[in-house]
Amino acid sequence: MPRATALLRNGSAAVVEEAAATLAPSAAQLPADLLWDLLTDPQRPAVRRAGHRLLTRRDRLTALRAALLPGGDTDPRLAARGTADATARIRELAPHPWLTRPPPTLDADPRRRPRPGRRTAHPGAGTPHRPHRGRDPATARRPPPDHQ
Repeated sequence: MPRATALLRNGSAAVVEEAAATLAPSAAQLPADLLWDLLTDPQRPAVRRAGHRLLTRRDRLTALRAALLPGGDTDPRLAARGTADATARIRELAPHPWLTRPPPTLDADPRRRPRPGRRTAHPGAGTPHRPHRGRDPATARRPPPDHQ
């Protein structure tokens, strides 16, 4: 593994990206200090992206911290990736109101359930809607007046 971690500081951005992709599954075993140093490298955006990629593979709080750091980075790819990751991590960690609220009870009393054909509190409830045609049959059949 020391040879692979040395490739994270290689001069070629493509080599750094490949090394990060190779090490990503075992990011939890890499030294955290090395990864934070990569993320804060002042010179090379590819090295910072590699550090970010590897740190976001660790536990949730480390991933959130690693996502918040590059939000204002000079590299637009890293800044966009950091913002998107931070948003996703915050949504994962925030409590969802629909999960924390107790569900409503559904124990309905069968005696209180409305029965078909029985009168309810509202007249016309349970009957289909019928449009109003007027009281006088003669006016109900008359076409509406033209509004010109």
